Amino acid sequence: MKKLTTFLVATLSATLLSTVGVSAKVIPLEDAVKLENNVFKLQKDLFEVKWSDEFDGTKLDRNKWNVQVGNGPVGLPGWGNNELEYYKDSTENLNVSDGTLKIIAKYANNQYTSGRINTSGKGEGSKIGKGYIEGRIKLPSLRGIWPAFWMLGTNGKTWPACGEIDIMETWNTDTMAAFTLHYADLNGNDNYGSGARVSKEADDVTPFDKTQWHTYGVYRDDQSLSYIVDGRLIGKCKMTKPEMDELYDDYYILLNMACGGNLTGNVAPAINALPVTMEVDYVRYYVAKEGSSQNETKVTPTQQTTVADKKITVSKTAVKKLKNVKKRKLKVSLKKVKGAKGYVVRFCDNKKFDGYEDIKTKKTTVTIKGLDKKTKYYVKAKAYVVVDSKKYYSKWSSVKSKKIKK
Repeated sequence: MKKLTTFLVATLSATLLSTVGVSAKVIPLEDAVKLENNVFKLQKDLFEVKWSDEFDGTKLDRNKWNVQVGNGPVGLPGWGNNELEYYKDSTENLNVSDGTLKIIAKYANNQYTSGRINTSGKGEGSKIGKGYIEGRIKLPSLRGIWPAFWMLGTNGKTWPACGEIDIMETWNTDTMAAFTLHYADLNGNDNYGSGARVSKEADDVTPFDKTQWHTYGVYRDDQSLSYIVDGRLIGKCKMTKPEMDELYDDYYILLNMACGGNLTGNVAPAINALPVTMEVDYVRYYVAKEGSSQNETKVTPTQQTTVADKKITVSKTAVKKLKNVKKRKLKVSLKKVKGAKGYVVRFCDNKKFDGYEDIKTKKTTVTIKGLDKKTKYYVKAKAYVVVDSKKYYSKWSSVKSKKIKK
């Protein structure tokens, strides 16, 4: 959620925490996930839970969570997003029962109310560093409602220089969940958009329905930040720019549900459709287990690879054609590679492929869905073969681009 101000970050100044760079052990992404049935799966047996809230009690654990009250700090009503709700510390808006946290948006006495909690200054809950954080969440679908599961950095700087990682946010009746990064550019301005989405239209593996239970997570290693939904890798952003340093810091967690606001198109929720509930089963932070394998053999994508006296040669594929298809889709046609078991198609809305998404396919044609209208997309691909149960990749093809029609 594009939010914050000096007010929120100031709550951290009394207890500045160590940065994530001090972590004793980090498992690189390529070792933390593996391909199962053409889907990337996080290998949780390599990790252990360092911090969690299972919401098994009968009330919110105040040793783990702060409850925020109000409509925003002084001078910034609506939390900087034109939100309509007043956050309350009340069981009418925040309660724990039957093993879940309920955040409830209501309308009463001419006022929208809801709940917002965070782990700032709450021990290990405000030291979310490298590793994997995940929440299991079920969401409402209503115009004017904007729930979010996100994090803010603990480096003591004001937003956006503190950094913000939006693990999940969605709005209105859109059948999607979005993941976004915010950090300060070299001029101190908000730089955002390096993210990904999972949606009913774009997800070819399992049609996405946000009103059902899903796990939403972010994995950080020494080089990148990856978005994971239901254990599957959805997108990845390389943290290579100097101005992205704050994304390596420790963070604290926030859960809230806004009414109205910029991302909803400043739509007010229908009064007669309220209340609605955002339900959270758990939030967990995983770190690498002592003794877990983190340096498995990594095969760098090349055209010539020697393994056990075998020379594995993988020819490059090519993006032969990009074609606009109705409903903001892009059809990709690839050059067939003899002996290839499959292909990886990578696409992004910028030439540097920051915030790219991958599609794995065994076919030479694939349709990319759920794209943004009037946006230019860049596409490249690589082929792979399988030898002795291992995958070997070609180099990336040349990049082709196409602008999505309205």
